[in-house]
Amino acid sequence: MRPTSTHRWLASRKTALLASCCATVFATLFGGLGTFLIQRHLETSDRAGSPPNGSIAPLQRADVPTTEPSPEKPRHQKSQEVAPLLEIQSQPPGAEVYVNWRLQGTTPLTLPARDADGLLVVARKGYEASFRPIRRNSTDKIAISLEREVARPSERLVLMVDEEKPAGSCEPLRGALINAGFQVIGERELGEIQPEVSRAGGISHTALRAWIRARFNVDHMIHASCSGLIRNLDQQLAGQPSWGEAVQGVISANATVDLELVSLQEGTIEKSLSGTARDFSLDKDDALKKATGQASEEAASALRESWPVR
Repeated sequence: MRPTSTHRWLASRKTALLASCCATVFATLFGGLGTFLIQRHLETSDRAGSPPNGSIAPLQRADVPTTEPSPEKPRHQKSQEVAPLLEIQSQPPGAEVYVNWRLQGTTPLTLPARDADGLLVVARKGYEASFRPIRRNSTDKIAISLEREVARPSERLVLMVDEEKPAGSCEPLRGALINAGFQVIGERELGEIQPEVSRAGGISHTALRAWIRARFNVDHMIHASCSGLIRNLDQQLAGQPSWGEAVQGVISANATVDLELVSLQEGTIEKSLSGTARDFSLDKDDALKKATGQASEEAASALRESWPVR
């Protein structure tokens, strides 16, 4: 019987199936054997390199030079420098302490010496102010005994002129006050007072007034303001021809002097007075000076009459 195509196909399929089974069995046998041999080799190596008694071998690290850690050096603590202090005490205590007219506190008081520089004033109501210059970083202990304040002669005055007015506008006033019997402190003393008034912010500062009283032995201050008006007389009489030619070139000057009498003890204005005058001249400066002099005398006389000298 001749094999048909069907038989040939079946035979080829059997052959292919048999070859596939053989390949599978071979791969399984030899693959498992290879795995077994590799694992066996690894176990043998582990036993050869393991430490006795089943201890765990330390991990080996690359050869790295090792150095013993140096002992930590103690940290240098920054020394806390104690700032020098200035101690201020007064008898009786409770006095106000000012440095350059800034209130620092009341006695007894301790100040950083680096901030203590300038004029020191210690003042208490009812007592004479104490003052002295101090220098930065001075560590002296200042002990002050305050004395009871005393009344001063009323005729002794400080004359302060309004600085906003032209210089010399109140020049005759000092002489007028002296002629009226008052004692007016001199230009040198005034030159010491004026800068301190500016630094303190005005005469309303309590410690400033106390310092002026103690420093210059004075209880009152005159604050003066002088003003003037100058006009050509021929222009004033322009509507009167008969007079215009007669007064050609004549200057008319009107002056006003305003005075305020200030109590340095209380800081209040005790009196306000004025003097006015008019004068004529061919020179405007001469006319204004004469008018201001007359107004100053009038104001000084009014002050003398209304405020008798003790």
